[in-house]
Amino acid sequence: MAFSKKSQFSMEYLLTIVIVVSLFIPVLLFAYYSAIEKTQDVKTKQLETLGIFFLKNIEKAYNTGVFTRITAQQRVSIPLKNITAGGFKNHDVVFVLDNNQNYSFSSNYPLQINLNRTLEEGVINVRFDAVYNDTGPTKEQIVNITILD
Repeated sequence: MAFSKKSQFSMEYLLTIVIVVSLFIPVLLFAYYSAIEKTQDVKTKQLETLGIFFLKNIEKAYNTGVFTRITAQQRVSIPLKNITAGGFKNHDVVFVLDNNQNYSFSSNYPLQINLNRTLEEGVINVRFDAVYNDTGPTKEQIVNITILD
């Protein structure tokens, strides 16, 4: 009789552990995926802030006219592999992350972006120059963006 009470206790103990674990694992998975989603939302907001910074200064330089030079500082909160001009007629500012994911922000103005290195987290100095593009058949006004070292 003593043997069956020990086995009953063991089975009850094992069943209790199984029930607790089966309730605990979904809660952990939910918390984990929620944290990943929040991290992605924060990254997107940080990139939107950086994109708005670029778009405002591009518009200001272009509308002021040729020979305008604006130098501004902005904090980069996540590492960027590259910043390029893309989209239709190179009117978009495209941020390329380390995992090659692209975030693009569309402007109404032609751009040329000069970046010779990856950007780590920190403050960057950016120069926006409204100039004429002499490479094409016509003299078109563009905004030349340079990330200063």
